Amino acid sequence: MFHPQQEQGQPSCRQNTEETDTDSDESEYNKAPDAPLTPHNMQTMLRKATTDIKSHLASELDKRLSGIKEDIESLTSRTNHMEARIKELTTSSQAHSQDSTYLHAKIEAMEESLEDLNNRSQRNNIQIRGLPEAVTMEGLHNVLKGLFKSILPEASAQDLLLYRAHRALRPQGHNGPPAFLRN
Repeated sequence: MFHPQQEQGQPSCRQNTEETDTDSDESEYNKAPDAPLTPHNMQTMLRKATTDIKSHLASELDKRLSGIKEDIESLTSRTNHMEARIKELTTSSQAHSQDSTYLHAKIEAMEESLEDLNNRSQRNNIQIRGLPEAVTMEGLHNVLKGLFKSILPEASAQDLLLYRAHRALRPQGHNGPPAFLRN
């Protein structure tokens, strides 16, 4: 720091500041604002300005830090809430995934069972191809009984019972009636 030459009989600035109290320095300076600028007065002014700046900075920092702390606490709370919600959704999603896997397995088993039942119910069915379109639904039973009687002449009427007969919904054939129906 700046050290002016000492006048005889006056203590140095360092000695003077060590000997006097800062409050008394400030009060001396405040009492005489038009006093000449001496190193001692400059040092006093710098101390006062430094103290004012420090206190102002400290109060501003406290204000800003308290705002930042509130923001951090808010973010922490929101983050904790979101983590809890994500954990809950993950657990729920896993449960739904397990349920979905179970239900898919059950549906596949039911489809296989339904196909098996359908196949078993149709094992006594006979498909006859080549019946002429001229045969109506009303005459279908009689035509089929006559056909089976011509194939199995020894079969009794009881053996040739038909539970139902229907036509397949297909386009009409181009070759005409089959040979066994042509007379």
